[in-house]
Amino acid sequence: MNDLRDWLHSHSVPLSGPDPALPESDLAPLLDMLRPARLVGLGEASHGGSDFFRLKHRIIAGLSRDPSGLGHVLFESPLPRSLQTQAWVHGGVGSIDEALMGLGFQIWWTQEVAELLEWLRSSAPHTELVGIDIQDPDRAVDALDCPQLGLTSLTAGSWHDSTPAERRALVSGMVGLDTPMARNIRRWVDMANAADGGHDVRERAMAEHALEALGSTEGRSVLWAHNGHVSRGGMAGWDLSSMRTQTP
Repeated sequence: MNDLRDWLHSHSVPLSGPDPALPESDLAPLLDMLRPARLVGLGEASHGGSDFFRLKHRIIAGLSRDPSGLGHVLFESPLPRSLQTQAWVHGGVGSIDEALMGLGFQIWWTQEVAELLEWLRSSAPHTELVGIDIQDPDRAVDALDCPQLGLTSLTAGSWHDSTPAERRALVSGMVGLDTPMARNIRRWVDMANAADGGHDVRERAMAEHALEALGSTEGRSVLWAHNGHVSRGGMAGWDLSSMRTQTP
């Protein structure tokens, strides 16, 4: 036990704290370790923890100051709604509250995430914020804007409550459509139809959305999500090895 304690003492670097305004000297070893990675997974043991969110903000700010810059912040957030947040980060109109709502899930409607979005808008305007989740079929269908699909025939109030027949008709009506929203809907339908609740379908879909967002761009990007998604057992286990994914 003493040997382990001595090893930890000699190899550890105490963190000054999670405040994004702190100098990043204590983060230098971590940032050096992450430099070869193209995609950095920043997880959290629970959604909504202030220290998790602030420390991730601090790491993102440190990565952005690296010469290679920061290309994307990929968020565990529904793709259709996140377009509203992305537009705000790039100087669009609206309030910070509207930008937060664009992230979809209430777990992100916090002061800490608001501070991250304001920092991206003021200090990293060239960084793309992209939602990669598929759990907003209603907004994705609205964004398709394809009257020929006959969506008025939907009997439920939401696609979350749609019947298998209605989902099949929707997918059939999208034959030939290969847009981000069409792919989002197909992946959501696969998840909704899965007998096991669609966990693996969702993980694979988020991985595919991540790869599509990054495309052939160079530089480093960050994935902001729960530990379960950034782990090798989550979406990072789906064909992301080529991204040299690293999770601190």
